[in-house]
Amino acid sequence: MSDSGSVLPSEILARLEARVRWLTALCSFLTLGLLALIAWQFVPRPKVIEANAFVLRDHDWRRRGELGLREDGSPMLRLNSAAGRERVMFSARDDGRTVLRFTDGKDVYRARLELDAGGQPLLQMSGPDGRTRVAIAPLGGSYSGLALIGDDQKTVWSAP
Repeated sequence: MSDSGSVLPSEILARLEARVRWLTALCSFLTLGLLALIAWQFVPRPKVIEANAFVLRDHDWRRRGELGLREDGSPMLRLNSAAGRERVMFSARDDGRTVLRFTDGKDVYRARLELDAGGQPLLQMSGPDGRTRVAIAPLGGSYSGLALIGDDQKTVWSAP
């Protein structure tokens, strides 16, 4: 400062130069940050998607498939008809059972392949009314061996 209390032009110039250096440093820092963010977008990462359910919809926004959780929390895969009705359902239940079920166009369960909690398999086929007609299972279960079942739900033929 001069004796008269005014600021000298050299002091004003020094302050401006200090501000320019500070702004240059700040802009450099922000530019480096922006470049780091852009580079981060191109870093390869594992392609893991996590969700509680995935829904497959057709062009009319009808639900045609679903990979999700059942009410009991066990996972299931379901494929639907154009009307949104179940046609194929696969589930791995928490109680140890695994079920693959096929449904006809009239919402009748027509075939079921199942492993019970103990690992025993069952193949069950039903008629148009939903009643079991053929069942194949290992000996000792509710169906033993191969069984053909009549309209009255009694075994017509079985082996062994």
